[in-house]
Amino acid sequence: MYAMDYAKMKEGGIAAACPDFVTAKAAGKHTANLGRMPLMVVDGVAIGQITVIKRLVAKRMGLYSDNDLEAAQMDMVMEHLVDVKKEYNDTKKVGEEAVAEWFKTKLPEWMGKLELTLPDTGFAVGNKLSLGDTELFTFVKLFFDDLESVAAAIASCPKIQKSVEAVNSVPAVMELLNK
Repeated sequence: MYAMDYAKMKEGGIAAACPDFVTAKAAGKHTANLGRMPLMVVDGVAIGQITVIKRLVAKRMGLYSDNDLEAAQMDMVMEHLVDVKKEYNDTKKVGEEAVAEWFKTKLPEWMGKLELTLPDTGFAVGNKLSLGDTELFTFVKLFFDDLESVAAAIASCPKIQKSVEAVNSVPAVMELLNK
């Protein structure tokens, strides 16, 4: 929604990195997300909270199940990944050595546990591409700086690998990543 220059974050915070957001926030355009980003406007309705936005987009794109149990499983995958991200971000506060150890021990442990929750269908949930797959893909391929360690962490997780590959094989995803 707004141009963001991440290089300016260290020198001047959000005001320097994304002045358009600061202006919009001051004008009350971000009340739906309590004055924060992200915010998505759909059909004139402002929607806040990233998980809610993801679900809405997934529903509209045919990636969120109408079956309440499959939908709950997608949410479960997302929430498990939230837990892993929180532990990782907490570990980053400790220092580089702790992060290196986390990648060697904790991430493989988390991924092994997550692997056990997935069906053996080639997808994170059910029998087709879903929000669960896109979340796993984003986590494995885009969330971390150290992708080599992530690949090592899922080396013994064929279900996670298949899910990630299912998303990676979508032509529009490949095109977007190439940009």
